[in-house]
Amino acid sequence: MEAMFKAPTDVFDAKFRGTFGRFRTKASHPAFYFMTTVPISRLKNTLQVAADALPIQKIKFSQMIQRDVNVSHVADIRDYVVESQGRSVFFAPLLVSIINKDLTGEIQEFFQDVPVQEDSDNGTSITVTWDGNLFRLKLWGSSVENEKLPKFSDLGKPFFYYDFGAHLELNSSRSSLVVIDGQHRYKALSGLYDSEESKSVVEGIEVPICIVFSPFAVGATKSGLEDLRDLFITVNNEAKRVSGHFLQLLDDRSYAAEAVRAFAERWKDDETAGYSKLHHLEWNIHDDKKAGQINRPYSITSVSIIVDALSASLFVPRVASTILQLPAVQERLLDLDEDFDIDAVAREVSGGAVDEVIYKQIAEYVAKPLSVLFTEFSPYAKLISHMRDRMQRLAVERKRGDKPEFDLVHKMIVQHQIPSDINAIAMPETKLAYTSLFKDIEADQPKTSRLAVFQQAFIRSWIVVSRDLIKHGVLPGEAAHMVVAAFEKTIVPHDMQFLGSSTFTQHMLWQGERANFKGGEIKQGWLNLMLSSLSMKVAIDASINALEKLRGTKLESPLKQSLTTALRSIARQAASAYLSTLRDQLIKFYKNNYMEVIQDEAEIEHLRALQKSGNADDKKKFLEEIAKISSIRFEEAKSKLLAYISVQLEDLLD
Repeated sequence: MEAMFKAPTDVFDAKFRGTFGRFRTKASHPAFYFMTTVPISRLKNTLQVAADALPIQKIKFSQMIQRDVNVSHVADIRDYVVESQGRSVFFAPLLVSIINKDLTGEIQEFFQDVPVQEDSDNGTSITVTWDGNLFRLKLWGSSVENEKLPKFSDLGKPFFYYDFGAHLELNSSRSSLVVIDGQHRYKALSGLYDSEESKSVVEGIEVPICIVFSPFAVGATKSGLEDLRDLFITVNNEAKRVSGHFLQLLDDRSYAAEAVRAFAERWKDDETAGYSKLHHLEWNIHDDKKAGQINRPYSITSVSIIVDALSASLFVPRVASTILQLPAVQERLLDLDEDFDIDAVAREVSGGAVDEVIYKQIAEYVAKPLSVLFTEFSPYAKLISHMRDRMQRLAVERKRGDKPEFDLVHKMIVQHQIPSDINAIAMPETKLAYTSLFKDIEADQPKTSRLAVFQQAFIRSWIVVSRDLIKHGVLPGEAAHMVVAAFEKTIVPHDMQFLGSSTFTQHMLWQGERANFKGGEIKQGWLNLMLSSLSMKVAIDASINALEKLRGTKLESPLKQSLTTALRSIARQAASAYLSTLRDQLIKFYKNNYMEVIQDEAEIEHLRALQKSGNADDKKKFLEEIAKISSIRFEEAKSKLLAYISVQLEDLLD
């Protein structure tokens, strides 16, 4: 194998001098590091950011996370450097990794063979070479034992080396240096050097870098890229610098986070519309306030919206076991951990060998259904169709070749680097091209469908239906299709009027013109109202038809009846719970606002006197009268809701 990769020594054309070291625990994989500096004049020719070095099509979603660059953070760093007069300025070293290519030019995650150590003739140095012509490390010292020097014994004969003055030499045609932490510093410094206005300020900088690589990622034991992701997560979590979506994406202790990563992986690889559907998922927002909302015009949902819904309703004891179909793999789980309790699976990962089995169940029974919900539901399907049209238009503009700004827009889209705030796009022509391309892309999408509180209720509706229909042999993926089909008939018509401002949604789903999402009982109210619509005949017929279409056969009458009964039971319970909360919310509203909503001044004064009285009986009477006043509005709302969803009052009292 070594002979295959053997090449002339002058192939190592990128040379560095610095300090070498190793880091490992008794249990960890070893990491080698090399500390050096790079003149800022050579920074862009020496280093790359992950977005440029790692094509999205060639890597997993989990390996994309360290690609993202926060434009506003880059601007802050530039200001810090430019305004440095009269004070000391210093950056921590950029954390850099070696990324290799195989002989065909593809990303090489693993070394083909163990590195080869060669001793010099006089015994004063060793050279360690990876795969013959990828890169090599030279150390000086002696094979004679010296307790004052660190010992290199990873590859056989021990060698005692001077940690300073080491050489690292790369074959630039097969090995690249990629920034895995510090890309904002890299972008800021390289941008300052490229600018005629600021070049003189930074041209003398020697940028410190720390090159880290996994030296023994041989065969298929441990991917070098996975090692880099582990390192990136550790560095950022320990430094407590992650925010926004990255709080979830870098959380390896959460099953919900694993579910959204699996979902993102599906969308990354899905190009059935002519582009990667990952563009419809917001996964790289750094701002905590923006992470839970939809920011880009072509976005459908976000990482935080999904994780919050799954954490609240799916990854809880017994429900997770049911949705993930863990009884079907229970024997295998017990083989891996004899004390494992499938009903106890909740938010925190188990941390053992069982997790790999659970991750596969998550990919099948959570990620796939989520994809159904956010691609088949018509408001989202329309947006996907519009995006396809815009991407085709972009291709036409690029083919014309007379507007280079469209090439820049295309590059930003492909690399997933469109900022959430278009004002962060620095070049006016590029900003104009982007806004003109995506103007009104979401115009015919109901605004309600873009609300986080709706989307979480949408996901949770699937969880409830899936949980209850599994006992009838309906799998979670099938339940997702049934929910979509039902809601197409009940929620979507008339611009989602059922969930709009009405007698039975004011003070619950809405406060005036603004969506109400504060408090767990309100979020539950969104869920309950949506589920209550499943009692309608059109919803039941649509959901059963969807299941029959999936299975390619008509359902037997007993199963149809069982499913009908189950859906009506879900709806009846949800409607009862919704109305109970609505009653409480109306009482609260009238208690706090009776002076604004009651027209009779005498009645207002009467209620105010009771409220301010120190007498307990008066306080009680005040609450009774408020309840009586609010009951008029409640009865009106109740009758309208029950008429809409075709539920009789006596059904609510079962």
